[in-house]
Amino acid sequence: MQDPWSIVIMVLLAVLVGACLPVLFMIFSTLGSVRQLIQRIGPKVDGVLKEVQETTRRLNSATVGMDKSAQRAKKLLDATGDLGESVQKLNHSLKPAVALGSVVGPAVAVAVKSFLDRQTRHDCPDDGDGRDQPTEAETETGAPSSRGDER
Repeated sequence: MQDPWSIVIMVLLAVLVGACLPVLFMIFSTLGSVRQLIQRIGPKVDGVLKEVQETTRRLNSATVGMDKSAQRAKKLLDATGDLGESVQKLNHSLKPAVALGSVVGPAVAVAVKSFLDRQTRHDCPDDGDGRDQPTEAETETGAPSSRGDER
C-alpha cells in the first residue's frame, strides 16, 4: 500500500489545514468588515479632504500676508533702532556742551544783568540823594515805590 511516511505527512497536512481554517475565516470576516467601513466612510473622507485642502490654502495665503507684515515690521524696527542709536550719539555729543552751558550760562546772565544795570545807572542822572530816579509807576501815581523809601 502506501508508505507510512506518506500517511504521516497527510495527517499532518490535514491537521495544519484544520488549524488554518478558523484563522482564514477570521481574516475573511475582518476584510469584509473593513470593506463595509470603507464604503461608509468613503464619501465623508472626500468632504474632509476638500475641507483640509481649503484650510491649507487659507493658511498658505495668511502666511504670505504675515511674511509681508513681518518684513515691514522688521524695516520699522531697524529704522527705530537706527534712530535710537542716532539719538544716543547726539546725547553723547551734547553732554559736554550742556555741562559747559550750565557753567557758563549763569555767568553770562550775571554779566548781562550787570551790564544792563550799569547802562541804566549811566542813563539816569543821580540827584544826589543816593536813590535812583523814581520809577515810571511812581511818577504817574506820585506814590513812593514799594522799596520802603519815603519822599
